Amino acid sequence: MTREDHQRAFTTFATSLMTDFGRYLAYEDADPHSDGVVYRQAAVWLTKEEHGVMVEEIERAVLARVGHDRDD
Repeated sequence: MTREDHQRAFTTFATSLMTDFGRYLAYEDADPHSDGVVYRQAAVWLTKEEHGVMVEEIERAVLARVGHDRDD
């Protein structure tokens, strides 16, 4: 992908994220605090190997929880 392709892909991702969060907030019973909503950003300086391990850890954590119902 070119830099421009990455910019478009990231813009699409960020827009989708904002749309999904807006959809969540539209639920009458949405309560970000009690629902445990969190968002974080941090700079991490990693070797390529450490980065690969971190990505695998995150993917495993997410995949282990995919498919849960909203009320789980």
